[in-house]
Amino acid sequence: MSRYSPFLILLLAISTGCSKGRVEEGKEFVKFPWPPPKASAQSLIPSSYFENESGNTLFVKDIDQKICDALTAQGYSERSYFAVPGGFALVTRLEQFDENGKSKAPPDRWVTDIRPMRGFSLGEYIRTLFTASPGYYRIIVFIVTPVLFDQTNQEVNRDEAMAWLRSGLNNLPDDVGAQEYSQSHVCTALIYEFKQPEKGTDAELSVPGRLSGMEHLTNAGLFEELKK
Repeated sequence: MSRYSPFLILLLAISTGCSKGRVEEGKEFVKFPWPPPKASAQSLIPSSYFENESGNTLFVKDIDQKICDALTAQGYSERSYFAVPGGFALVTRLEQFDENGKSKAPPDRWVTDIRPMRGFSLGEYIRTLFTASPGYYRIIVFIVTPVLFDQTNQEVNRDEAMAWLRSGLNNLPDDVGAQEYSQSHVCTALIYEFKQPEKGTDAELSVPGRLSGMEHLTNAGLFEELKK
């Protein structure tokens, strides 16, 4: 019998941040909608942000860790992973931001009324925002893959988008992270921006969004963190 309590073991697991693991037998790495639903904005993360000064081979897990470090530094403590062709998608928690794209201060920043969801569903996200305070909300999806893609004309609602966080894996699977990060790989950030006109009404997905993808990532503090 282990001399460590289950609570201590849980704390040790959480403290590792974006540690990797295997998908439990009988379960699958849930697929992200592909091609992705039409986003409010997008931004390509410069490949130079992921360069390795030592010249050692980069792996997909290294890119994941760089993204995780940037998110953690800016308070994005919750994220969820999905499978995409040749790589993965990392989804952040739905947050409220001001008109300039800066994250609101807690507790106003986070939407807490999120029901468990089976998949990435923007419709579910919009339904969840029905009771949220008026304002602007967003979800950021980082997609890392060597596969070129476009976006579908299908729009997603807030509830569907919020479902993404609850349906994916909590970490990147080992087999995906062990893939070599090649010159063909690209990291794309998709931003799904919602406007809630007033409490008790349906939130609206803004397509195109009020802000560009670069403005979202810059004002959220993520571009600066990724540069480090």
